[in-house]
Amino acid sequence: MVSAASTLSTFTPLSSSPSVIPTSESLITNLDAGILVSKNFYFESKSGGTFQQRMDQFVEDQEKEARAQMDVLVADYQDMLERLQLAHDRKLNELKADRDRSKDKARQQYETLVEQHKRLQSDYDTLSQQHGAQRDQLEMRIKELQAKLNDNLMVANLVLHSDPQHSMASSSQDDQINDEADNDGEINNRKLVLVQQHKNELQLLYRQYQQSLDTKDRDLEAYAYRLESLKVAQQRELTSCQSEAKHRTRLLVCQMEGYKTTIQGYINTLDETQSHIATLEQQKEHDRYTIQKLTREKQMLEDRLSRLHPPE
Repeated sequence: MVSAASTLSTFTPLSSSPSVIPTSESLITNLDAGILVSKNFYFESKSGGTFQQRMDQFVEDQEKEARAQMDVLVADYQDMLERLQLAHDRKLNELKADRDRSKDKARQQYETLVEQHKRLQSDYDTLSQQHGAQRDQLEMRIKELQAKLNDNLMVANLVLHSDPQHSMASSSQDDQINDEADNDGEINNRKLVLVQQHKNELQLLYRQYQQSLDTKDRDLEAYAYRLESLKVAQQRELTSCQSEAKHRTRLLVCQMEGYKTTIQGYINTLDETQSHIATLEQQKEHDRYTIQKLTREKQMLEDRLSRLHPPE
């Protein structure tokens, strides 16, 4: 038969250290050990009063220590849950602040890009209008010079066609008429020289204006290309910022879900612990009833023994 002393030596002491949280299994083990000790006390005790006192003291001590450790267990879990909730709230606020800052930064960059695009578009429209006005002025000037050149060429052609007829009509005239014809030819030659010189000047002016127009066209095309390149780069940067903001938002949401899952796990653990505590309460009541029953049976057996073997 196992003695009460040996059973007490195998009894698991309940820790009072705050760093060690007792589990429901350890509490059940201790209660089972208490029942075994009470049974050994029953079989080994020779004095009813001594047994009853020791049993009552043992039950009272076990109840106090079990209650104290249950309170410590509940307090530790509640403290852990509060600390996790505070950490979750703090991290959640940080994630929300980061998300708001990312949104504000992306919105500011988008507004800046929109303003730059509007300004560049306005500059492009202004240059296009100026270029169009200059082109219209040059075309009008060229048309005026072309009309003037055509008039001069027409006069020169009339002079050239009239010279042979005038020479044939005056072939029978005297020397005075020949001298006048020579003077007219010299005047016509001078007119032709002036017309050719004016034509050359007009062509030179036309080439200069055409070169100026070509230069303006190239400048405008280059500016339009730079504007389009800047627009594409800004759109690419904006798309990158939006993609980064979406990725960060998804990451923050995943982290928040992870924290929620962790907290829910601790809540479930606390619920299970409270359920174990309720089970231990029921087991304690059952053990108390068993001890009382054993005590009554012991008393009845002692009474029978007393009647069967009365003291001499």
